[in-house]
Amino acid sequence: MIATHIPLLSLAITHVAHAAIRNRGTIGGNLSLADPASEIPACTVALDAKVKILGRNGERTVSARNYFKDLYE
Repeated sequence: MIATHIPLLSLAITHVAHAAIRNRGTIGGNLSLADPASEIPACTVALDAKVKILGRNGERTVSARNYFKDLYE
């Protein structure tokens, strides 16, 4: 389904770490960690994606460009 609708992610994921990391990692974990070595955060910015954030004060949606502040942040 992802390859059909978001081919960039399907292509990029083959460049993330090694097979064990790719099979155990999650998109949410990659976004939360904001590791510059991961292709997922870069793809979300390139695709102008939105990130849904849930917290004590409810829910909000932020563009990926505004979600990432710095390395690992």
